[in-house]
Amino acid sequence: MMHSTIPGPKNEKPRNMSIANFYKQELQTFKMIIESNLHFKGKPIMFDRQDISIEESYDIFCIGHPLSHPNRKIHKARIETLGWIKEIIEHLNVCDSCISCLDLYVFLDKSRYLIYSMSNRYLIVLKDINTHFLIITAYPIGDKDKQHNKIVNKIEENLRGKERF
Repeated sequence: MMHSTIPGPKNEKPRNMSIANFYKQELQTFKMIIESNLHFKGKPIMFDRQDISIEESYDIFCIGHPLSHPNRKIHKARIETLGWIKEIIEHLNVCDSCISCLDLYVFLDKSRYLIYSMSNRYLIVLKDINTHFLIITAYPIGDKDKQHNKIVNKIEENLRGKERF
C-alpha cells in the first residue's frame, strides 16, 4: 500500500517578504517543533544544548554551525523545510512498516543516527546522549551536492546484511 510522501510541502517564503523577516517569522515554527515533545527510539529529542538559547539553536538550523558556515548567511531552504523535522520523526514513530515506500532511511554513522528522506533529499542528524537524543542538525541536500552520493553509499553499506531501523 502506497502512502503519501512525508514530509509535506515546504513552507515557502512569500515573494513580498524579505529573507530577514521570514527568518524572524519562522522562529515561531521552530519553537512549536521544540515544544512538540518529539521522541525517537523511546527517548526524547532535545533541540538545544543547555548552554545556548533557543535563538542560538535556531541560528544553527537556519544558518548552520559557525565552524562549518563562517559567512553566517541565512539559508532560505533550511528555513522552508524546518517543519519536516517534526513530520519525519513523528512518522517514523508511528509507521515503521511503510518506511521503504517513503524512502526514509535510518542508520547509525559513528555515534550519530542519520535519518534521510531520499526523495526529498533531507537529512536529520541525532546524537545519542544516554537519556535523550540531541538533534545536531537538519537540512536539505542540494541537487548537485556530493553529500547525497556519500549518504546513499552509507545507506547501501548499512543495508548489506543489517536491519534498516
